[in-house]
Amino acid sequence: MQISGASAMCLTGFMDKSLLNNPAPGRFSVHELLRLFSLELLQENQVRYEKIKNLHSRYYGEHIVELKEFIVKDRQTESHHLISSDIENIREGFLWAARCADLDIFNDYVPGLRNYFFDNSLYREGEKLFGTAIEFL
Repeated sequence: MQISGASAMCLTGFMDKSLLNNPAPGRFSVHELLRLFSLELLQENQVRYEKIKNLHSRYYGEHIVELKEFIVKDRQTESHHLISSDIENIREGFLWAARCADLDIFNDYVPGLRNYFFDNSLYREGEKLFGTAIEFL
């Protein structure tokens, strides 16, 4: 809702038409073909596409900052689970911030991702993601 700007009523209408699923509170999913079709339409308007990508990147940057607070409060397992469940969105937002050289947003991601990859012994995955980001910068 925060990224798309859609109202709760609008999202409910999509769920009623089976265009959107609500697998958990606050989470929505869409069939992959519908997601790809929507992405294709969105990319036809470059200004709107970039606006949505910026909102997405900022949202997940703020999200990972919030999750970093869990680590400080000894809720590391919960934090890592939440990052794992959103890792594709987090990865995409992180790389978009790097592509755009938006260092404020980019820097929001770094500590949380570093801790996530290190604490879960995902060194190669972390090295690959950070390496890709560095190439964009």
